[in-house]
Amino acid sequence: MQLKEHVLNFQKLLQHAKRCNGLTPEMERHLETLRPRLVPLVREVIEESYALLDSHDLLKGIHASQADLQRETTQLIEEIFTKPFDEENARAIYQLGQRQMDQNLPIELIGGLLSLVGRKLIDKLFQQHGGQEKLREEVEAVLAALAFNLQILQRAFLDRELKRFCQVTGMSPKLIEQLSRV
Repeated sequence: MQLKEHVLNFQKLLQHAKRCNGLTPEMERHLETLRPRLVPLVREVIEESYALLDSHDLLKGIHASQADLQRETTQLIEEIFTKPFDEENARAIYQLGQRQMDQNLPIELIGGLLSLVGRKLIDKLFQQHGGQEKLREEVEAVLAALAFNLQILQRAFLDRELKRFCQVTGMSPKLIEQLSRV
């Protein structure tokens, strides 16, 4: 039996992720001004984060090399601070989440990694900064951007699991959605 592909409204996901994470136009502007300071820090922060994950054996059982994962994560984090929060970017993040699912990456690892990266970037901002109010605004913008990306990645993981469930049970995504409302 061939299953109909689940169609996702990326514009709706984009707006929902922005609202849920408080990613306001003002925060997006803060991120644009932070870009020159944040992007050069990303590689160092990713290397530190992966070294910590590896030291706890959290990368075992993943169907991709650590170098490939680290490269893909570096690209994702750099794009958080260099690309607009638009439908095209939401689609790219979602597709990355689908690829990560194919590589057997647990969503907890992705959430933990984004949290680690966020804390390390924030620590580096504190080291660079003098004015406290401006720093607070910058920290809030960084956290909102990371949470936005995590939410879209989680949706990609959930949709992949739904697809697997549908293949096993023969149920359609629409039927499962209807049953979940009962």
